[in-house]
Formats: sequence, structure tokens, C-alpha cells
Amino acid sequence: MPLPIPIILAAIEMVPKLFKSKTAGANVGVGAAITVLAQFGINASPELVSAIFVIVNVIMRMITKQPLSEK
Repeated sequence: MPLPIPIILAAIEMVPKLFKSKTAGANVGVGAAITVLAQFGINASPELVSAIFVIVNVIMRMITKQPLSEK
């Protein structure tokens, strides 16, 4: 079932706001770091990668207070 047009339009409006998000930036940084480490032969298990993302997101949730919709 395709998404209704208002949902698609709302998602498109959120894209520029993602660039203002510290949490999104932190997640991109973690993903990039894990990718670089893998290129050097340091592979992390999926469980470890998930745990790292959870920890980073919990820390970012404690640091950031303003919702993305208000940015």
C-alpha cells in the first residue's frame, strides 16, 4: 500500500532539518567510524554495533532537548 501524499510531503520537509540534528550527525559519525575500522580489518559484531548506536543515542537524548520539528 503506497504512502499517502501528506506523509510523503511531511517527510520531504523534514530532510533539511536532519542536517541541523546533532543526533543524526552523531549517528552518521558512528556509522562512518565503524566503516573505517572495518576497512582496516577491525570488524565489530552486529550486537556491538547496535550497542554503540544505542549508547550514542541515549547520550544524545540526554544532551539535546529541542525536538527536530522545532528547528
